[in-house]
Amino acid sequence: MATLALAPDYGWFVAGLALWGISGGVAGAVPRLRRRYGSRPEWNAATMSSFRMVSEFGYVIGPLLLGWIADLSGGEAALYTTSGSLP
Repeated sequence: MATLALAPDYGWFVAGLALWGISGGVAGAVPRLRRRYGSRPEWNAATMSSFRMVSEFGYVIGPLLLGWIADLSGGEAALYTTSGSLP
């Protein structure tokens, strides 16, 4: 996200999008692997449902919050907010 906000030209913006896509692909596989190999079998439902609940909450609240920030302070502020909130 910081790459998208700080991109000086179109090439850097596309590179930031590629980096975002790669990291999203890696991050999507981790919970499935964790469920498969890292937790007790009887916790599978609780583990995945908790993960999905938090993800869906973020999918609903995130765009609303970032749209509000963009309206108040501009698009770059929304991108900086997103990049600052990621671990």
